[in-house]
Amino acid sequence: MPTDLPPTPSSRSISAYALHRDRLEYHLTVRQEPKQARMCGVGGKADRRPIDPPPIVQLRVVDPAVKIRARRRRRRREDGSEGEGNADDEDDGELEPPADLAGYAQSFLQNPYYFMFASLAKPDDDKELHWLKDGRTRCTTGSVVSSLYHLKDPHNANEDAGFFVFPDLSVRTEGSYRLKLSLFEVVGNQVRHCKSIYSAPFYVYTAKKFPGMEESTPLSCSLADQGIKIRIRKDIRVRKRTGGGKPTPSHHPSRPSFDVHRNRILDEVDKSAQTRHNVRKQALLRDGYRCTLTGLYDMESCKAMPEIEQARLESAKPCAFLEMAHIFSESTQDDDKNHAATIFAILDLFGLKERTKSLYGRGTNELHNVITMAGELHTCFDHFELWLEPVHNEDNTYDIRWSPGVSCLLIRSHLPDRVTFRVEPGTAAAAAAKGKQLKLPDPVLIAIRAACTRVANLSGAAEQIGILRDREEMPVLANDGSMAELLSSCLMFTSQAANVSLHGITS
Repeated sequence: MPTDLPPTPSSRSISAYALHRDRLEYHLTVRQEPKQARMCGVGGKADRRPIDPPPIVQLRVVDPAVKIRARRRRRRREDGSEGEGNADDEDDGELEPPADLAGYAQSFLQNPYYFMFASLAKPDDDKELHWLKDGRTRCTTGSVVSSLYHLKDPHNANEDAGFFVFPDLSVRTEGSYRLKLSLFEVVGNQVRHCKSIYSAPFYVYTAKKFPGMEESTPLSCSLADQGIKIRIRKDIRVRKRTGGGKPTPSHHPSRPSFDVHRNRILDEVDKSAQTRHNVRKQALLRDGYRCTLTGLYDMESCKAMPEIEQARLESAKPCAFLEMAHIFSESTQDDDKNHAATIFAILDLFGLKERTKSLYGRGTNELHNVITMAGELHTCFDHFELWLEPVHNEDNTYDIRWSPGVSCLLIRSHLPDRVTFRVEPGTAAAAAAKGKQLKLPDPVLIAIRAACTRVANLSGAAEQIGILRDREEMPVLANDGSMAELLSSCLMFTSQAANVSLHGITS
């Protein structure tokens, strides 16, 4: 237990405190916010992990009348009239606080009748969640009540402070939650509610998706050193990365998991060999884990990173499954060299051999050739039903255009008429600090695709593209001639692609 505690307040101090109870002000501050947890399930053998890091709340109790009288007495001392009577002070009578105002102000730290109760609440609803759907099992398990601990505050010159600590609180079900932290005081044979406060949102993962417990924070370590039963974890990330051995001291003991995630992605930028998986992560990071057209957040990222889920809640935007749309499709996917030749032919027709070189091989898997879109929009984009028209004299700004056949599409009603692409500001700053650059989609490639899409919609080429897609599902050719048109289209496509490939070799 902590030492060097202030002396026990006198009976007069306690009496004055009781009389002043109704006008006391309770200040609650969440000093350590929960970030994540692993769902523990139901049953005695469930593997239970507490909320990480353990929530810590600081209590301050203020009596406005004491502050006012202290201010008056200070003014009288300054004016040299300290011995003179004062009508306001006489009215207080026996409510006058003890002479040791500092001791009186800290007397709440000695009060054994304060306690705090923690319950679950949804991020966007203040209603408390106590029971699972069966009506018998609680949503939380472990210690949901904390007494008031009189400790030293390591972040405030080791001054005396009152803390409520929840080191053994677990949640049974996956999802995004907040904690409702309610302060109570036992008064005689009654329990009096004083005040409540909500934590920041945090996410409870399944065992498979849980990223692991984070390294203990300096505040947790300090309270543990003072006798609070908090399990301390040191250099977890370093041990996992090195596979054991003596860990290297971390200079960021409480660094948020999102910062680590972002830095790992940025370290992969500009590397020579880029996989589709890596580029997708880079594109999501660049675009703020949002669809560039609708602003919808990526469902998987919201589940995996509480910071993204919190940003989504603050913006009041829903989630969607986001995909990586290629301005020009991958050339080596499934060894489709004919498709590659078609891409190069289109670009060559526009006199853009340099752009052709940038897309050669796996160059299609580059940031300048991908756009983050909701799945339904990606499908429309690939089928030439949706395209982007560059806006003159406005960098990275595009008008959204649709073909006439998709006027009834539901998601269309949620789209703006114009969008501007930009790197998410926090990510841009982090990339600049590393000397990295997250490229935005190439305006020239977008303009070329827009031209191709307009031609396709005007000439009926979109229908021809649909025919070519049918070849992927084509069975053995029927002998009644019903597949003649499909066979003709495929042969013509192959012949043209071969000519382009030979032209590229000879030139």
